[in-house]
Amino acid sequence: MRVRIFLMLTICTIASALEITKDNAVIVLADKPNRHAQFAASELQYHLELMLGSKLPIVTEGVANTGKLPIYVGETDFSRSKSLYSKDFQE
Repeated sequence: MRVRIFLMLTICTIASALEITKDNAVIVLADKPNRHAQFAASELQYHLELMLGSKLPIVTEGVANTGKLPIYVGETDFSRSKSLYSKDFQE
């Protein structure tokens, strides 16, 4: 529960600091995301829509190079390049 609350507070802070809008950001999943990452992306999309008043698109890494701010969800090539693996965050 603490991790989820921290994550939501972090997202709220980032959204305010970076001025995320539907026109300048996308939610990015791996090319073959697991169901947990898909659910997390949907939840993130829903809560950001409440904050921003518009829905951010969810895309896969293969099409994410759109010139928009990527918000990565789940284990992706990008997260692995930063040595962040899903197995390291399991309870």
